Amino acid sequence: MTHLTLVLMFLFTPQLGELSESTIGLGKPQISMAESSQLQNKAAKDYTEYYFLQGIQISQRLCNISSACEPGEVIESDTLNTAFIVRLTFSSEKPDSVLFDGLEGANTKPREMISSGFNGLAAAYRECSPSSDCGHARKTGNKLEFNLSSPSGRYFGKGTLDNGRLTLQTQYIYRGSGAEYILEGQKIVEYE
Repeated sequence: MTHLTLVLMFLFTPQLGELSESTIGLGKPQISMAESSQLQNKAAKDYTEYYFLQGIQISQRLCNISSACEPGEVIESDTLNTAFIVRLTFSSEKPDSVLFDGLEGANTKPREMISSGFNGLAAAYRECSPSSDCGHARKTGNKLEFNLSSPSGRYFGKGTLDNGRLTLQTQYIYRGSGAEYILEGQKIVEYE
């Protein structure tokens, strides 16, 4: 009986050794492939970042229809320091754009500044939320471009988004009123 046990152990030992080596040998590529897959999935996931923006808002009363001035000419302006938080959503379905929420003039009502002209009209996209698919900026590398238009107004301009830093030079116009924004900001939080 002892001999039979020894013979069986002897016969199966080389096979178990080969099995162990092949399992270990094959296990390493599978682990690195799984890690690679996780990295790709993370890059493809949607995520949100919040930025604290500050800068100036230049309120403008514009020539609308008049023989005394050119259409679009600035008749009166006032400058205000401003600061607010904006949410940026990045989607794997739209990798070439960024959805802004809380951006004054685009999807949040601009602040009132000139009592005789600019009266804090509705944003270019009223009652906008991320699910309603409005407030997108085109993203090319670290460059941003806004060109939003609706019956409530027009919001356009450019910016940059790079390493947690956001800069915007944009403008909101509705009939005889407008606001120009020159803003800079830093990322304050990120959610996946």
